[in-house]
Amino acid sequence: MRFYSAYWTGVLAALVLAAKLHVLASQTESDVDSSGEPTCSLDHSKENDCSQSTAGRGEVREVSAQEANHVLGQEDLTRQVVSLTDETFDEITTRPEPATWLVMFKTDSCGICKKTRPIFENLSVDSDLLTHNEEQFDIIKRGKIDVRRSADTADEEYPKGPIYNMEASDYDYQIPQGPIYIATIDAGWSGRDTTRRLLVDSTPTIFVIRNSGLGLSESDPRTLYEYKGQRAVYPLRRFVMGEFLFRKKSDMPPRLDASQRKSRTSIGKAYEIASPYLTWAGGILGKIILLWFVFTGVLGVFLRVHNYAWGSDEDEEKREAELEKEKAEGRKAFEGNADEQSARRLKIAWEQKAKNRARFQANKAARQKKNKNVGEGGDVDDDTDEMQGVGYSVKKSDVKKNESSKRK
Repeated sequence: MRFYSAYWTGVLAALVLAAKLHVLASQTESDVDSSGEPTCSLDHSKENDCSQSTAGRGEVREVSAQEANHVLGQEDLTRQVVSLTDETFDEITTRPEPATWLVMFKTDSCGICKKTRPIFENLSVDSDLLTHNEEQFDIIKRGKIDVRRSADTADEEYPKGPIYNMEASDYDYQIPQGPIYIATIDAGWSGRDTTRRLLVDSTPTIFVIRNSGLGLSESDPRTLYEYKGQRAVYPLRRFVMGEFLFRKKSDMPPRLDASQRKSRTSIGKAYEIASPYLTWAGGILGKIILLWFVFTGVLGVFLRVHNYAWGSDEDEEKREAELEKEKAEGRKAFEGNADEQSARRLKIAWEQKAKNRARFQANKAARQKKNKNVGEGGDVDDDTDEMQGVGYSVKKSDVKKNESSKRK
């Protein structure tokens, strides 16, 4: 029986291992952009078509970004995937200039999120987004210079409109104003409040957050557009560069109450620090358990095959002889117990029957003696003694009939 248990355990472990390998293989295959669109490598030291086609624009963009950031007093967040947290989400996404944010809610344990991460990295250095951001930084720089020259025309010169027309044949819609940023936020501990705030219940969840450029005010300048398309560079690029305007728009939910936010105590901080290590330790423990099941399963299958193919007939005969011996001993013990119980019950029955007969004879002799003393007209009292147990087969009515017939 133990061989069958080990066998099926091995089969189950093999199926789990095959499923795990299939997931790993699919993750490796999905790291490549399936849309077929060209992407730029993050390693700028390598010479490729992408780096050659964007080299000149990269230098111009760097100068424009530096001047614009000097005027705005802010850090350049383009050409990278920004990691947002609960503490930085509102501060960064409500900058005073118009901007569009493509944000993915992810977790460290989500395999689909790990497959989508390279796509976001490629999108952050996409040539179309870089060109768009360069032009937007140039507009912001010129707008701020105009603001310095004349404060009366600040509202007219600074571009605060929601969209503007871009001369590009690839797009038949209007591209939003302001730079486009790519970001992620951990739906675990560091971004748990924002995850609950936006009612995110699964990962990866992708939103476009559109900032109209009004800054922090009584009304939140941000709006939400949820992306539900293919997780690839080309559809994501089209969505963030204007297609989201044709999707359902939602207002930014208010911040959570203090009672609903995550704990800021030492326990919460300790959990935040220990969470990655606990996840890593859990993964290692799971792999060890999986390997143990695989080992025991393979060992069980090997022993089963070995005993079936190379097992000795003598061992099988010996095992059958021991089994028959155990059966014989059990049968003998059962029969002996049955005979003893039957004999005991029979002895008790005969003893009770003998007592009843002796009592019957004594009662009969007493009645005969009484009848002689009373005479023929005397009444015969019923005996109060009762026969007990087996062997009592004479009724009192029969006895009376016999006595009356004798008198006659």
